[in-house]
Amino acid sequence: MTGRESELHLDIKTRWISITTMLDSIIKSELAIRETLTEFNATYQLDSVDFDALNNLLCAMEPIKLAVERLSQDDATLVSADVILEFMFKKLSMINSEISHNKKFYNKK
Repeated sequence: MTGRESELHLDIKTRWISITTMLDSIIKSELAIRETLTEFNATYQLDSVDFDALNNLLCAMEPIKLAVERLSQDDATLVSADVILEFMFKKLSMINSEISHNKKFYNKK
């Protein structure tokens, strides 16, 4: 182990946006998690494919998180909602991952 303390954040069931905080803490702690699993002879070892999948999920969730936070503000209107959602869809289309391009989640204009 590196001797550094690392804190993992848990998901809060009533706050879906907390998933992004949790994923971010897991990704930042990749080395510590791998070392801990090895040290304790865990039957399942996480590899780079697992962490790549988590990172892809986090990247796809970030524009959604930003959009939801902005839409939740008191001054949000239908006009601003259109701009915010267009921004979110554009950002999602720019991310090179299967998750962000899944058309089940949104319709492209």
